[in-house]
Amino acid sequence: MQETKSTGVGSRRWAILAGIGAVVLLAVILVPWLILSGAFRREAQVEIFAENRYQETLHVVTDIDYEPFSYLDKNGDYAGLDVELIAEIANRLEMNLDFELLDWSSIQERFLRGEADAILNMETDSVAADPRMIATIPTVEKQYVVYGRRQITSVAEHYDERVASLHRMPELGPDDSIRYLDSYQALFNALRDGECDYVICPIQVGNVFLQKLSIRDVRSSYAVGHIYGAIALAPENAALRDRINEVIQDLQREGFLDALDRKWISSRYLMVLINGILKMSRIESGRLELENAETDLAETLDAVRDMYDKQMKDKRLSYSVTAEQLTDRRVLCDQARLIRVTTKIGQTGNAGLQSRVAALRNAFWRFAIRS
Repeated sequence: MQETKSTGVGSRRWAILAGIGAVVLLAVILVPWLILSGAFRREAQVEIFAENRYQETLHVVTDIDYEPFSYLDKNGDYAGLDVELIAEIANRLEMNLDFELLDWSSIQERFLRGEADAILNMETDSVAADPRMIATIPTVEKQYVVYGRRQITSVAEHYDERVASLHRMPELGPDDSIRYLDSYQALFNALRDGECDYVICPIQVGNVFLQKLSIRDVRSSYAVGHIYGAIALAPENAALRDRINEVIQDLQREGFLDALDRKWISSRYLMVLINGILKMSRIESGRLELENAETDLAETLDAVRDMYDKQMKDKRLSYSVTAEQLTDRRVLCDQARLIRVTTKIGQTGNAGLQSRVAALRNAFWRFAIRS
């Protein structure tokens, strides 16, 4: 009789432990899903506004339906990460802000006519390929993915399909195989209505439109690549670009950009963690995919040099970036990752030199990559 009682107590104990384990497992599965789906997300509000009490004015345009970066909220007011970012930049530059959200075609027309000083959140590779533009230091990183009703795993699988995009993306194939539209709203309307099979856009933006338009039978497939967003200006505004770069670096050091990310893209940090784990597994298995496009190394290094030239001169530091020993300046590489690595080295080197400049008068940095 005693043995039976003991067995019953043991069974209840295991049942309780199993129940607790099931609850923990369910929480582990559901909590990340709820976070990513936005169930805990409180709608962010714009809290930073341009003071507009200065002599100079900064004329800026950006995308009107680029939530969570720039969009019209339910009251018809400007909202988004970039809306607060440019207001803070204008205030620190002591400039008034003339700011307008437009569709992509209107953005280009205004900029090329000289009616806008800057375009927010421009893809850095697009700016690098356009001699009519120069870029600031990147302010955001975006993961471009392919959305469609059928899951695919590579570019080759949609060559015979109808693909739509907002920006030129040469790595996806010839332009005549891709339909270019003026807004992300138009992209997802076309996908919803069956006018195209796939669309390409940042995952932060695509997930918003799937929810907004109640599109339930479309999923993201493979990642096209990580592309950085920066502020684009005309080449004649290089001095203004340098001033903006100084502000962006201050905002990076102060944690302001991270705070904007947490506010407007609440799932970003969990996504980064998950992506980091997946990326490590891909590295270990030899399956990390890099872009493989023809790149001019000399022009890329010139762009990196220009980002820091004025700041180094202001600090009375001798600074140069040279590509004199290049035997072939045009190579196949992942330009976005190359720019990211070299700018990070610039930021690290700059910080290091600031702390050691009193004791170190001359320094020479040589950066080499071997395959």
